Amino acid sequence: VALPEEMNFNISVGRVRANADVFYHGAKLGYLDLSKWQNANSTRIASAKDEGPLLAVQSAIEKAPLTVTDDDVFTDVLNALLFGGKGVELGIKADVDVEMETALGQLAVRKIPAEGSVPVKPIKRGGVGSFTPKIGNLQILDTGKTSLTLTALVNFTNPTEYSATVPFVDINILTNGTLLGHATAKDVSVVPGVNTNILVTAIWDPRTLGGEEGHRVGVEFLSQYISGCLRTHEGTIPAQPSLGRALSKFGVDLPTPNLRGGGDKDEKHFIQDATMHLITSTANFVLLSPLKTSTIYVTYINATAFHNEDAVGHIVYDLPFAVPPGSSTSPRLPVDFGSIGYDEVKGALGGTLRMAAKATVGVRLGKWEERIWYQGEGIGAKIRL
Repeated sequence: VALPEEMNFNISVGRVRANADVFYHGAKLGYLDLSKWQNANSTRIASAKDEGPLLAVQSAIEKAPLTVTDDDVFTDVLNALLFGGKGVELGIKADVDVEMETALGQLAVRKIPAEGSVPVKPIKRGGVGSFTPKIGNLQILDTGKTSLTLTALVNFTNPTEYSATVPFVDINILTNGTLLGHATAKDVSVVPGVNTNILVTAIWDPRTLGGEEGHRVGVEFLSQYISGCLRTHEGTIPAQPSLGRALSKFGVDLPTPNLRGGGDKDEKHFIQDATMHLITSTANFVLLSPLKTSTIYVTYINATAFHNEDAVGHIVYDLPFAVPPGSSTSPRLPVDFGSIGYDEVKGALGGTLRMAAKATVGVRLGKWEERIWYQGEGIGAKIRL
């Protein structure tokens, strides 16, 4: 603080307060609420001959609330911190009030212009690319005609050095930009590094959330079992809508999880094994359910098996059968081999025949029912009499 030359007596600054605007690359990000008096200390410093007396004033500001007024600028700041690998400099311009103790008594000087910069540390530990969530222990809580309500335990790595307590978080579930459902979690405590067994509740309801297009995309998603997308949105953190809006610009892509939580790649396949019986022209399958507590019912099958791109058998079956948790064997399903298919299958009698399959399958889980398509390759079918 520059002082008049006439003020050659002792001055001590005891408190300060300010109205401070915050800038990033010249654009206003928001403002700091420093309206409450903060303790300060001051030191008189030497100045050049052509300058008047100078007073250095210091005050430690902690937990000052930052009110964001421009979400686009806030997004740029987060982008730099999350993906830039470097810290950012935030500019500060303020009008400062100081309360001074002098030999003449206590006095206040208002609206002293001040400016400077504040460094913000970058996100370390590898950035958000190491977020890597994993989902397991899937359980169905409720079903509707178009919806499933389920819970899962989520493990993830917090790549930052920061901890946080989040009372409530809501995350949209999308694939290729189409909203299929949303997931929520309550009272989440996040620590640096590995976080385990975070309970998440999700609602899958593509038809209600996205209409007929949402339903079509939802069926395609289930059918292909392809990569999904979790993306935050404006209401992700209700207590901090600006943070939710800013985070909504950054999607978090993750592979469709192995819902059984196992490490074996084969555990991701619903069809574990198949056996074809020539005399009865039937086939049965060993199926692995992704659910641990609920039973899935297969209500309809229209399937064709291929060997070297030639159709070797066809199944049409509309009697429901249960697929309980874990591994189970289907009933024997009637197979129409046809003349060409029968010769192919008969030639592998006593061994196995590598096949591909294409099918339309009806599934029911409680009140929820859907028809999806299925494609599988490399199925080793045992051929028996």
